[in-house]
Amino acid sequence: MKLRSPAVLMAIGVVATLVVALLVVMALARTGGATAVSDNAPLIAAVIALGGVFTAQMVSIALDERRGQEARDAEQEQWKHELDVNDRRAQDDALEAYLDQMGQLLLDKDKPLRQSKEGDEVRTLARARTLTVLARLDGPGQWIVVRFLRESRLVDNGHVIVSLRDAALQEAALYPTNEEVFEQLADALEGAYMPDGYQYDKDYFKNRKRRQEAEEKRELRREESENE
Repeated sequence: MKLRSPAVLMAIGVVATLVVALLVVMALARTGGATAVSDNAPLIAAVIALGGVFTAQMVSIALDERRGQEARDAEQEQWKHELDVNDRRAQDDALEAYLDQMGQLLLDKDKPLRQSKEGDEVRTLARARTLTVLARLDGPGQWIVVRFLRESRLVDNGHVIVSLRDAALQEAALYPTNEEVFEQLADALEGAYMPDGYQYDKDYFKNRKRRQEAEEKRELRREESENE
């Protein structure tokens, strides 16, 4: 129960007013009997009226605070929404620009990206643009980039044109997350940071399985220790 709630404050005010009025009546009755109570009826009425005014003020203040908080919450929610919209728009713009730039590199008549060699400037440029856009995108956006690289044959095993080494990939970037997909991208993913924070190598899945088993054992020992 929130003590600052208008309904709670109303209840508190009413009860407090009745208690004070009752105490006044009891005090008058004890000192002067029923006559004193009837003679001081205006006093009792004034106490009740004062209590009503005080209660109304408390409720009014609580309502003002609630309206103010609701306005602040709405403003903050609107601000978050605008941030999300702006961030989504920025990511979409970054992805669109990346795909356009990579398309130009792929279709370049003089130095097409697919025919480039290790160390060529066009490969360095393509990798730099890829790492830059991956850092700006969320998981779904990263998956579009990874899928584009696969379908453009830029990350084929044995012939990696655009390496993903040092890229920080989120879970959705590797959807579908089965080992077959990883095997198809193994050479390109070498040295990339996976969603669990570890860098990818040929033993990544073996090591991940060992880490999971070790964590399960630690959790089991912790539960056994708590149950003792």
